[in-house]
Amino acid sequence: MTRGPRAAFEAGLAAGEIRLPYCPRCSRHAYPPGSPAVGCPHDPDGYEERVAIGRGRVFAATCARRKPERGGDATILLVDLEEGVRVMAAGTGDPPAVGTPVHLSVDQEGEGAPRLRAEPIAEGCA
Repeated sequence: MTRGPRAAFEAGLAAGEIRLPYCPRCSRHAYPPGSPAVGCPHDPDGYEERVAIGRGRVFAATCARRKPERGGDATILLVDLEEGVRVMAAGTGDPPAVGTPVHLSVDQEGEGAPRLRAEPIAEGCA
């Protein structure tokens, strides 16, 4: 039995990986899973799975206000990954500035399904 692209993405998150659909014919990643890669003329059924490295830059950031009994405020980011796709991720602390470099990982500690978490990274020499 084959699994759909969304199920494959969620299985990757459960395994601690960010698995993105990838078209080997035009060398483009797709997100959300099941949709064609931007500008790709090929059928997404022929895509492969590739593990993303998780580096990107903040495209947009906001703070969702929530009551303390519902977990308190939450930082939500749109991140442009180096793989060429834009994903949503949870942030930590105050929303970072647009363009801030971040690294995405899989947060498996919270309640519910695993989700993407973005942490700012320092630029320059390490």
